[in-house]
Amino acid sequence: MKDDQAILDFVKALADANRLKIVGLLAQRQYSGEELAALLDLKPSTVSHHLSKLVKAGLVSARAEGYYNLYELDRIALEGQSRRIFSSEQMTAVTLNLDLDAYDCKVVGDFTHPDGSLKEIPAQHKKLEAVLGYVVKAF
Repeated sequence: MKDDQAILDFVKALADANRLKIVGLLAQRQYSGEELAALLDLKPSTVSHHLSKLVKAGLVSARAEGYYNLYELDRIALEGQSRRIFSSEQMTAVTLNLDLDAYDCKVVGDFTHPDGSLKEIPAQHKKLEAVLGYVVKAF
């Protein structure tokens, strides 16, 4: 569950058009919150909210310079989290508790009588494969 939450936090941080724009801008150079607000035509408080989500996700860092905080994209963190989260091992782990035969079971239930005999043979290829798999197991 911890890994699932990390994936959700990462994706949620990027699941907003304005946050994606902020990431795009910060990929070019450092900006203050006020500069980002002006560029995006948003209130500074809204930009601050978006930046806090990006900071929490570890994608953006801030450093004080005079009266302003300068925000910078952490490219290494972005690339590292992307690679880790979207690795084949992690994507497989996310599906561990799912019933991967649920679709086939539903199709077989739709095309069989309560006694297990076939009502009809499906015309769609994917459904036909499920029913044929059921028939083969019955033998």
